[in-house]
Amino acid sequence: MVMAINVMLKKFIIWPMGARIQSVMIGFRSLCDMPNVMGAIEGTRICITKLVDFLEDYYYHKIGGYDMVAQAVVSN
Repeated sequence: MVMAINVMLKKFIIWPMGARIQSVMIGFRSLCDMPNVMGAIEGTRICITKLVDFLEDYYYHKIGGYDMVAQAVVSN
């Protein structure tokens, strides 16, 4: 999984360049009054069905149930 993320990283996570930097920072400031922001990382949990027993510890969370964490990097 990590290898796949590293291979695809540059295709999907691209920091703003040139004039786009200013445009993105203005957008974030207008949305949430945070200056000098060029992007954001968001995370969420996706519920899944229990997998095989030997993977149980990796996907079980303390509230109960099984899930995977997804993260996204976004600009406005």
